Amino acid sequence: MRTDTDDKFRLYEENGVREYWIVQPGDRTILAFDLADILYQFRKIYSVGEQIVSSTLPEISLEVSEVFEW
Repeated sequence: MRTDTDDKFRLYEENGVREYWIVQPGDRTILAFDLADILYQFRKIYSVGEQIVSSTLPEISLEVSEVFEW
């Protein structure tokens, strides 16, 4: 899983994906990164009880708890 996440992180960064979320089911958190120039900058770790809003598409938001309701 770690290699998969690292590979995707670099691949998305190299290809200019402006925003990247990593969902961590074990911790029930979402890590958010934003592309600044050519490198990802860590934004925040979002936890259950918080709302995450897309920096790229601000009209998209969700409660973190909704992600883990399965």
